[in-house]
Amino acid sequence: MVAAALPRPDHRSSHTTHHDIRIHLEAGLHEGPSAALPVDALHSGLAEHGVTVSRTDFNGAHDYACWRGGLADVLVSLLGR
Repeated sequence: MVAAALPRPDHRSSHTTHHDIRIHLEAGLHEGPSAALPVDALHSGLAEHGVTVSRTDFNGAHDYACWRGGLADVLVSLLGR
């Protein structure tokens, strides 16, 4: 899962940059290397460019049952509510 938070429209200005974007990545430990390696690369690349990025690895695979537990937590974390 990839989730992102952008500045609220009323808080954006001509000075809004990619540093104002927050991104959270999730990957299942049972998804295999074909999923983990791209997530690793994406996380590293975003961080190197100054984007606030976090990552969670969960004990599961690529399915709804695993996503639904983390989705609410991620949204609360990104939106600050």
